[in-house]
Amino acid sequence: LDMVYQIIRLACDNIQYPMRRVLDVSGHSNFPLNNGLPWHLYSVLKGLKVFGNTLTTLEESKLCMSYILELEVAGHWHWAIYVAHFLPNINDRTACIRELLCRHAFDGSNDEMNTMEEKLEFVRARLGVSDVLIAEAQSYKAKYEGNAKLEIAYLAAAGKWDRWHHVVVNNLVPKLVSDGEEGILLLVLNDARKAGLDTSTLLNWELRGGFYELYAATKDAINTMQYVDLPAVLSQLEELRQRLLDISSSEEELNLRTHAKCTSEIGAWVSTRLLELKQVVSPSVFRCGSILDLPMWEDRRKTLLTHEVLDFLK
Repeated sequence: LDMVYQIIRLACDNIQYPMRRVLDVSGHSNFPLNNGLPWHLYSVLKGLKVFGNTLTTLEESKLCMSYILELEVAGHWHWAIYVAHFLPNINDRTACIRELLCRHAFDGSNDEMNTMEEKLEFVRARLGVSDVLIAEAQSYKAKYEGNAKLEIAYLAAAGKWDRWHHVVVNNLVPKLVSDGEEGILLLVLNDARKAGLDTSTLLNWELRGGFYELYAATKDAINTMQYVDLPAVLSQLEELRQRLLDISSSEEELNLRTHAKCTSEIGAWVSTRLLELKQVVSPSVFRCGSILDLPMWEDRRKTLLTHEVLDFLK
């Protein structure tokens, strides 16, 4: 009854009477956090455009955010995104939608998978939220959970290539190099290029992602090719050696422990391969199969002097 009275007062004096009194929660509910009716009522009154006195931008934002929080706590985060579209400031609107998606975009603990898909479809089709924004939000969720591979996949889907490059180099590559699974990096890069990756736009690609790609490709070629092109392999190894020297002179890279460990392992591998290759008398040896499978190759590797490997990059 209090709210009805306030609406009557507003109709009698729609210029001077404050709108906030009409929307006072205590006028219709004993629960001070019940902001649903005030928000819906304000949407109707504002849409009629017959009242000269409306809420200020700050008051309107406060009303929207109160209702958004209420819906989110009740588990209706997809409807909270709907209300977020009515925030008066576009920057606040985008930030709020992104935060809601980050918290709930694939929360399997509270929702069954089919229900989650229905909510995401509602957000896409009914509310017009782009797949890019959803994928970007899901990447933050994956980052929070420590799932680098999933984060990389979502960043590629969102087209956030600078962040994608950062995560690949800092989170994925160190583990792949440590586990000897560099071939996975080639698959990741191949999928990223299909999704639209342009490496020419990435900062320090040649000394970071490009360097690791060259290493993975060179190692894959030596380990898997049946007929090795000796000059090409030597050229790739020499290019790796040169990039290692460039990286060693980069203060930014030296300050990153993960890169220091990776480049140290790669440097040892490159120096060993070069020393082995340069000891081969005849290139015809390489036509017998994979280089590392040759018995004579293993014998020569064992005879390498430690100081030659350590001093190779100096």
